Amino acid sequence: MKSLYKQIGDKIRQARQELGLTQEQLAERANLHPSFVGQIERGTKKASVQTLHRIASALNVSLASLFQFQEERLPDDLLLLEIVGLVKSRNIEDKRFIV
Repeated sequence: MKSLYKQIGDKIRQARQELGLTQEQLAERANLHPSFVGQIERGTKKASVQTLHRIASALNVSLASLFQFQEERLPDDLLLLEIVGLVKSRNIEDKRFIV
């Protein structure tokens, strides 16, 4: 699962690209350094709520929209492997109870 900061950065990048803006143009609109915008988009730097608000305003999106993520879903095979791993680590009584 992606970190929260990477997910926010992805949302910022997506909104920026939809507007056809470069990182430099977004940085100028939000009064930030372009390298800081790049670091936020990559999820390598943490931005304050105030900074995220400035970015959201520069992108003409709500601050809340930067925190709306789609759940990552695992393919069925990976879910089954995860279930097997969880059951495998249990004691015999718990395994019998599960069955």
